[in-house]
Amino acid sequence: MAWYFIVPIAAAALFALLFIVYMFNLDMKLVAFLYVALNKYHDKKQHERDIQF
Repeated sequence: MAWYFIVPIAAAALFALLFIVYMFNLDMKLVAFLYVALNKYHDKKQHERDIQF
């Protein structure tokens, strides 16, 4: 298969993937999941430390 067939197919696949992410708001759902996971992680850490300058 020649490269001039592969490039448009790859571009169309990328467009389709990005369109699905946009339509279902998956980027913000991923950010919300990471926000919750990072909050749980940082809440478990010991936070009674002195700040040294």
